[in-house]
Amino acid sequence: MPKARRKRKEITPHESYIFRIEDWEPSYSFSLNTFRLSRGSYSEHLRVTLHGVFLAPKKAQDRRASLTILASRDEAKALEDSVEYAKPPLAVGSLTIRGAYTEYLGSMPFDALLGLTQWLSAGKIKMLDLYGDALYRGKALIRSMRFARDIDPEDW
Repeated sequence: MPKARRKRKEITPHESYIFRIEDWEPSYSFSLNTFRLSRGSYSEHLRVTLHGVFLAPKKAQDRRASLTILASRDEAKALEDSVEYAKPPLAVGSLTIRGAYTEYLGSMPFDALLGLTQWLSAGKIKMLDLYGDALYRGKALIRSMRFARDIDPEDW
């Protein structure tokens, strides 16, 4: 009897989504933790919303969008302690582009997002490169975020 062949995992094509930041707004809240499933006595929430336009790839070019990045204390702890998760993270964010609808929701370590707000307010950061899967059915998992003063979409 012939051996059964194992299916190979398909290789997902990757893409850079280049975004020019035109404006941004921070949001922060601090409160007593009243949600009984959360840890600790306090709760805080830091969010930065970036407003701008995609420069690349062609599927997203000239598309205006607001991208949301949330701060996470857990990611900061994982970076410091090199903690192994029972289930490793799949992505740092998710991009959805369907028709006129565009959404990005991502997260990064709390302290890094605080530093990012300082660079944004000083005008040092103007571009964001979201690198991840190519869009499939309007969705893409984003594996990395790179902030820079300038990115030439022709280089990608």
